Amino acid sequence: MAFPRTLVRRYGDSTCPATGVWQARMNPDRPLANLVNGNPLRQCWVMAGDAMPDPQRDWLVADGLIAHDLVWRFLVKA
Repeated sequence: MAFPRTLVRRYGDSTCPATGVWQARMNPDRPLANLVNGNPLRQCWVMAGDAMPDPQRDWLVADGLIAHDLVWRFLVKA
């Protein structure tokens, strides 16, 4: 398993810069932060050039959580 050398982060409404495993996080002060930050299922495999996962489309989350609320952290390089 290859780990990235530097911490790479992207907002949820951006394009994925590198193929690998990404983990969603959000500001803990936000109302739905517990839904995201404490959940290991909020990691996913994303291919470079694809859109980052959209919580309303891909997670079936109720209104109130939008893609820009998320910051994706790059965990494992392909």
